[in-house]
Amino acid sequence: NSGVLVPPLRAMQARPHYNGWFIYEATRRHLQSEIDLHTLETPNPSGAVRTGDPDWATQKFHNYARTLSQFNVYFNPTRRSPMPRTRAEAMMAGLISVSHTGHDVELFIKNGINGFYADDPSELASQIRFLCHNDTSAKSVRAQSLKTARDLFNQDRYLAAWNALISETIGKTVRVPGQGV
Repeated sequence: NSGVLVPPLRAMQARPHYNGWFIYEATRRHLQSEIDLHTLETPNPSGAVRTGDPDWATQKFHNYARTLSQFNVYFNPTRRSPMPRTRAEAMMAGLISVSHTGHDVELFIKNGINGFYADDPSELASQIRFLCHNDTSAKSVRAQSLKTARDLFNQDRYLAAWNALISETIGKTVRVPGQGV
């Protein structure tokens, strides 16, 4: 695993204040050319599989997961998106999130334990450098990132929380078929 994954550049450029384009650019300048920042390029499935075919979608997802696993760190400069899906997906794949302090990052990331966050591009660059040059520490943070993602972003926890809210609201226990809640 090497390099740092970042959100699509065109998405950051399209909504620069929301998606953190200026934070990304400032952090990149602090890193200079020391560490490579990559956008995700997931290859299409090869062979006779065609778009729209369920096998195509399954193979594309597997390609996506394999491509994500090539990275250790996901740098997310997003400023105003509550828990961006890309950060959750990266954590589910075992990447370490380095995020700009914004919206609700501290609800998911415990700085230095399961990821990092800061509001200063220089500090973000230092955190990325630390993870890229300290394999033992990165391995520990990566394990905690994956554990956090599995604990928080799984279907059973999500459904249990909704069932509890609905039950509390209507004053009656709600059970979803197939769920142990």
